[in-house]
Amino acid sequence: MDYKYKDLLYDLKHGREIEFKFSNINYSITYNKEYWYFYNDLLGNSIEISAFNNKAELLEFVNKLFIDNMELKEIFNKLLYSELYIF
Repeated sequence: MDYKYKDLLYDLKHGREIEFKFSNINYSITYNKEYWYFYNDLLGNSIEISAFNNKAELLEFVNKLFIDNMELKEIFNKLLYSELYIF
């Protein structure tokens, strides 16, 4: 499945959660108790991104997100992720 960055943005805008693996580390963008969170399995921590209904703030965070010195956009457009789950 060629799931690119534009697909990720579309799904987040529509309230879907994303889990993926990059460089053998699990990451997720999910919501819980009315807030969006970014989770890094290696560090074992969650960063509160925004209120669930504040999609502009969510997308601003995602557009600025770097993992291992690589933009999230590049990771998805070059299909460098694995084990993608959308729910």
